[in-house]
Amino acid sequence: MRLPDDVLGMLLLVVAGGYAAMALALPGGAPGDYGPEVFPLLISTLTAAASLSLVFRGLRARRAASMPAVREPRNWLQGAAICAAILAVVFVMPILGFALTICPILFLIFCMLGVRIRVAVLISILATFAIQLIFGTYLLVPLPNGPSFLRWMNF
Repeated sequence: MRLPDDVLGMLLLVVAGGYAAMALALPGGAPGDYGPEVFPLLISTLTAAASLSLVFRGLRARRAASMPAVREPRNWLQGAAICAAILAVVFVMPILGFALTICPILFLIFCMLGVRIRVAVLISILATFAIQLIFGTYLLVPLPNGPSFLRWMNF
């Protein structure tokens, strides 16, 4: 069963509103400091914006004449590849570490989406470095290190 975009957008808008209400119920931090409600509010705001986009796109699609959708096998393969990438992150990251897992997965996803190889390599490396820096260093999220020769990536 596939929900129309406008119906799905409205449901997601309700979910985003509920998430925002729950985030506002969290205790705030000191004035001027970020409290625990900031990140959930950011997520709910972005979800609300995306759901509004879905609603408008769905309403426009209802107005336009609809043609039967053609499902290409490539779409199924891309979906299966994303699921495989998620499973690889779950099972391989504790063994190889964050950088050796995420960088190749990002590269393969970019190549699958048709990005040129040089650009895919560059973005994969820079994104892995940026994520490691932001989450591992600034936000102090314990990311897996992997083999001993990658201990320097802990900054």
